[in-house]
Amino acid sequence: FLFVCFKSIACTCIMGSPSQIYDDYDYIFTGKVTDIKEYYPDSKRVKQISFSIEENFKADIDFSLINVDRPDGMCPIPYLVLNSSYIFYVNKEDGVVNISICNPTLRLEKSKKKLDRYKFYVEELRLIKEAISENEETIVFDNVIKNSISSGRRFARGITKYLDANFKKEDYKSGLGFYLVVFDDTDFKSNHLIIRKSHGDKIDDAIKKYIKSEEFLTYLEKIKVKYKSSENLMLPILIQKPLNDLD
Repeated sequence: FLFVCFKSIACTCIMGSPSQIYDDYDYIFTGKVTDIKEYYPDSKRVKQISFSIEENFKADIDFSLINVDRPDGMCPIPYLVLNSSYIFYVNKEDGVVNISICNPTLRLEKSKKKLDRYKFYVEELRLIKEAISENEETIVFDNVIKNSISSGRRFARGITKYLDANFKKEDYKSGLGFYLVVFDDTDFKSNHLIIRKSHGDKIDDAIKKYIKSEEFLTYLEKIKVKYKSSENLMLPILIQKPLNDLD
């Protein structure tokens, strides 16, 4: 993630979806705040918590406490509430696990729209974990191709490619379609598609056509230098049903 702070204006946090920020954090998991161990002096802001793990998406959890940075008045920090569940994104430095400013940790809330968003991000993380466990050396999530729809409070970052496709509501057969473009040589001249999770024939066929298009080849020219030595490189394509349309 990136953050920019200026004294005269509020902090701006630039984040991505779970797939875009997967590599930025050491530990990603869903869990519940089980105890508030410490508050900041003269404040209701949480300084340290203990937690229970519900589902883990990355490295093994070898700690029991999480520290939370003190708000600086500009840059946001997740507000942690006792007995609430979250998707936690945390890093460890010098043995200390910490949530810092502009952290994407997301709370499970009861409103339907926010609950749908939470469930969608959990599903995306599950797909990422499964794909990486099978293709750890070749799949990259710092370049993700997505359809350009609203994704709530998170914002696109980096050189992620947005697929220019006008799918209709009835075209989406699930909440999330997940595809892997596999390159058969280091020149990126030959590729094929692995469908990890289908969105139905119409969208699947559109993705197959897209990866042979001039638009896709132009995109590859922008990133091929970065991955020129990679063999059997895999680029992910994630097609999300608009959150407002999730069942």
